[in-house]
Parts: sequence; C-alpha cells; structure tokens
Amino acid sequence: MEVFKRLLEYRADTWGHVIMGFLFVSGFYLFGTPLSAALIIAILAGYLKEEYDRGHPETHTEDPVDFQATVLGAILSTVMHLLFTVFFI
Repeated sequence: MEVFKRLLEYRADTWGHVIMGFLFVSGFYLFGTPLSAALIIAILAGYLKEEYDRGHPETHTEDPVDFQATVLGAILSTVMHLLFTVFFI
C-alpha cells in the first residue's frame, strides 16, 4: 500500500490530502449534511482534483496515491463521527 508508505515517510503532500479528506467530511457533517453524503462529497472532491491534475499536466502532477490519501482521511473522519455518535450521544 503506497499510501501508507508515503505517510510513514512524512510526505507533506500526502498528509495534506489525508487532512483535506478528513476536513471535508467533518466540515460538511458539522454543518448539517448527513454523514454518508459528506463522505461521498469528500470522495468526489478527491476524484475531481485528480481529474483536474490529469487535465493540466504542465502545472499539476496526477498521482493516484493522492486520491487514496483523500479517501483515507474521509474514512477516518467518518469512523470518528460514527464512534462519537455511538458512545457519546
């Protein structure tokens, strides 16, 4: 799993994608979006970012691991919110 290898090497770009996936889900959820919809929005945002990168090779680098890192952050946020809901509400 390349995404975990890059996270252990502390690549700032990869961590940035994890954090953005986490913040997308948390932000949308905290403003009233259902958790499942927030997860889908975060995954879609990561996918669209990579499609944008693919369409602009002169200024951006397409990297599938970036998408995986965004999804990882989104899933971590979703699990955190689910656990919080089950144990504290």
